[in-house]
Order: sequence, then structure tokens, then C-alpha cells
Amino acid sequence: ERLNEKDETIATLQATIKNLEATVKILQENAVDLKATIANLTETLNEFKRKFFGISSEKSKKKQTDEPVCDYHWCQTPGTKL
Repeated sequence: ERLNEKDETIATLQATIKNLEATVKILQENAVDLKATIANLTETLNEFKRKFFGISSEKSKKKQTDEPVCDYHWCQTPGTKL
């Protein structure tokens, strides 16, 4: 009877290993997909920044005002140093 239990345990462990291998494969595929999604979102964000801040920068140069120039991480009044 102990031999049967060992055989059942071995069979269960082998099935578990197969399931885990399948899970790892799926996770690896998901990681590849997520990296592609991140790359696409990063490019979209960079394009948005170029368009939004590029237009904003051109307008502020044309106006020649002393209004603070604000970026996403800092604000600075023209002619002053941080």
C-alpha cells in the first residue's frame, strides 16, 4: 500500500510540475506582451509631451511675458535660476 501511495504522490507531483510549467510559459508570454504595451504607452506619452509642451513652449516664447514657465516637475519665472 505504501508503494501505491508513493506512485500516486509521484503522479501528483508530475502533474503539478506540468501545470507549473504551463503557468510559467503563460507568464513569460504575458511579460512579453506587457513589455510591448509599456513601450507603446511610453512612446504615446513622449509624443503627447512633445506636442503639449512643444506648443506651450512656442506660445510662451511668442508672448514674451514674465509669467512662470511650468513644467511637470518644476516652475521657474523666466530669467531666474533654480
